[in-house]
Amino acid sequence: MLFDGVKSMLAKRFKEKITDNDKLADAQFNAFCVDQVLHIIVLIIAASIFLLYCKDDWKTCDLEFYSVDKLILLFVGSYLCCKPSNITIKLFLEKYKIGSSLAKSDTDSSEESERKFRIQNAGHIIGSLERLLCFVSILVGHIDIIGFLIAAKSILRFKDNNAETQTEYVLVGTLMSFGMAIVIGFLTNKCMLML
Repeated sequence: MLFDGVKSMLAKRFKEKITDNDKLADAQFNAFCVDQVLHIIVLIIAASIFLLYCKDDWKTCDLEFYSVDKLILLFVGSYLCCKPSNITIKLFLEKYKIGSSLAKSDTDSSEESERKFRIQNAGHIIGSLERLLCFVSILVGHIDIIGFLIAAKSILRFKDNNAETQTEYVLVGTLMSFGMAIVIGFLTNKCMLML
């Protein structure tokens, strides 16, 4: 929470001092990256302290395979596939101005603005579900499911005849989304095997 408070104060100062949108996007992306690294460091320290001092107090679950340590890893991996990944992809797309014409603008009618807002929210939910499905498929050892998801999404996108900008936006977002889920899934799987 300390990091989030400092981040909020710095974000206000960045917005006041930086008037160039490109520099502001870079500053926000860099601040987000530093914030995430600090959060990961705190989680590693907390998990280390937990494992060092509290592990013997916790019993394993009724399931033979899953201990509390593994359940915590599953939870952290699942969480990383959702909100932090959404924010990372959003900031990356904003930084490199991919799909910038799809953003809401002041000249949009209220109906057009509402449509763009709904599409953006649907994209967040779809992306989170895709990443969770990839994550689970890696954990259960069925990586072929990822190919099925990519093929299914490609078929749905093929029917959609939207502008080139939106196609690039969806393609970059999808590749980042699947890439992040694959990395998180393999790292979680590797950590679970080490326990």
